[in-house]
Amino acid sequence: MKKIVIGLFAMLLLISGTSSTSLASPNRPRTVRVKAVSQNVYIGANIFRLVAGEDPNAVLATVQQTNFAERATQIAKQIRRTKPDLIGLQEVADIALTDPQGNRLVDLDYLAILLQALDDQGLSYEVGATVNNFDGSLPAGPGFTASITDRDVILYRTKTTTISNPIGTNYTASAKIPFGETSLNFLRGYTSVDATVRGREVRFINTHFETQNTPCLTSAGPVICQEAQAEELAQTLENETLPVIVVGDLNSEVDEPTFQILAEAGFENAWDLDNRGGPGFTCCQVETVDNDASQLDQRIDHIAIRAPGARRIWSRSRVLGDSQRDRTPSGLWPADHAAPYARLVVRY
Repeated sequence: MKKIVIGLFAMLLLISGTSSTSLASPNRPRTVRVKAVSQNVYIGANIFRLVAGEDPNAVLATVQQTNFAERATQIAKQIRRTKPDLIGLQEVADIALTDPQGNRLVDLDYLAILLQALDDQGLSYEVGATVNNFDGSLPAGPGFTASITDRDVILYRTKTTTISNPIGTNYTASAKIPFGETSLNFLRGYTSVDATVRGREVRFINTHFETQNTPCLTSAGPVICQEAQAEELAQTLENETLPVIVVGDLNSEVDEPTFQILAEAGFENAWDLDNRGGPGFTCCQVETVDNDASQLDQRIDHIAIRAPGARRIWSRSRVLGDSQRDRTPSGLWPADHAAPYARLVVRY
């Protein structure tokens, strides 16, 4: 009887393809599954109008017209449908209009608004990391001040994910835009966390590179800002051994030099790993985001992955916020950018 039991146990091990040795092996195959989204939530107006000398009150009027509170509800609904583990957000603004007595007549904290919208949808997301980029104040009438802070933020889903080692930092290379007799420093940066998703570790990076062909003056001379920023990020991640997911508004198509810097560093574009194909356009609607027909015609928002030692990486990708059903009741698109989403599977 004992021999029969031992024989049956051995047969079960053969059928399951495992053994007592492989069960104890630290190098046994494992699978990492992560759902990720990149969303440029859109400040709500073209802030380069300020650089051109336009009245800040006119720009602020466009921000109010594009109504982030209404748009945030649609973004939250997209997140409810897909339930990503990790979200990279760009242009998470904090906008204020202050009177001569220091009272905030306008107070728009996009992060607080979006977190409330997520909570209203029954979702539990928390802030993993944040970085302040452009931060400026301008006169908006006698004694009045308009201020804008641009932030990049990582959110994580508490039901599936825990995080550690939060980082928020600015790139060394930044654009200086002439403004009257001075200049404005348009900082860009990235946020990063080490995330444990369903028991598996990944490093998650969220970034917003400078606009295409914008020059930066560095100690080595003039460079293209976004290319220098991509080089800096690639160098930062050079020795990382965890699977790395980079998301963001890169302001670059996959065949352009900036994304190619990441490709040369071993990153693969999640959209291109999905054999369903399609254009995957993410940019851009009109400034007032009330255009009837979508005007998306570029793919510059990306999810990219590098997994050292992986046998295979799968991706199932889609774009969120690009269909008519995603518009708000008043006809606004959720943002001027649509959001790439990917369900990534890494097999070792």
